[in-house]
Amino acid sequence: MELGTYSLSVPGAGPDFETSEMWVGFDGSSVSWIEAGVLRSVGAACSGTHWFTAASYPNSGGFQLRCLGTATLNTKAMVRLQEGSGSWSFHLNGSNVSTWSSTPATTAWLDVGHEYTRGDVKSSMTAGKMKWRHTVNNNWYTGWDTPSYPAPAANPGGWPCYTMWVSQFKDMRARCNIAAANQDARAVEPALPPKLSPVDEALRVAKTMGVTAPKGVRAVAGDRTAVNALFNTDIRGGSDLTVVQIDGDFRADGVPRPQNAAAPTGTSLTVVLDQTTGEVQMIHLWPSASPDIASFGTPTTIA
Repeated sequence: MELGTYSLSVPGAGPDFETSEMWVGFDGSSVSWIEAGVLRSVGAACSGTHWFTAASYPNSGGFQLRCLGTATLNTKAMVRLQEGSGSWSFHLNGSNVSTWSSTPATTAWLDVGHEYTRGDVKSSMTAGKMKWRHTVNNNWYTGWDTPSYPAPAANPGGWPCYTMWVSQFKDMRARCNIAAANQDARAVEPALPPKLSPVDEALRVAKTMGVTAPKGVRAVAGDRTAVNALFNTDIRGGSDLTVVQIDGDFRADGVPRPQNAAAPTGTSLTVVLDQTTGEVQMIHLWPSASPDIASFGTPTTIA
């Protein structure tokens, strides 16, 4: 699919976000959905404009969000969520940028569009060349309008936010608070707050999930290979990481998820950050106990 992202403007201090993305949903498995695209986040996780991918493990695995690097607005990119042998991968312009392992093979639905946490955002995105591949006959099909692979419903009159087909059922556009006469308006991104230390950034993320008085805050340096293995993740940038774990009653209203999906909740939050820049690389919210980070070394207790 060719994903065009032209405007993602989020007012205020947050924590709020807006996306231009696609979703793949599953039925009757340990993974309920995977999503990927462009995320504009203000005061929430992955602050800034990033490529991202996220997945929900509703049983014991929890919710995981991966920040995949800076994304540029006013551009188009070829994106694909591709099934492998027990895995799904996010491909960006022909390159595999993140892989989810231990995933199911049964797809229940596809979707594409934008997601936002407040009604006064400004967004403009398109999706073209929409295709899907049948796992039984391995054939590719153009368009998403089939009983098993629905696409967004057209609602061009749904101002201030609407979705419409450009060429049914291959190309669509979605806009929010951008008038038709100014439909190609470009976004000017507001300045982001100064970078925090890895631990302070992790505590900021915890606050966006409703935990203002975190408990059991612990931090340790982690090698990228070991971190990927322990948390079943796929961090590819840098090897000097800081892993912070925090206990509390979390509700992640400020993370992307499919339409009508409940906000992820849990009692343990893991945040993996670049040790030098303090930027978030991965967030995982666990329903109960999280994996023990003592395998990386003796954690420092913060609070």
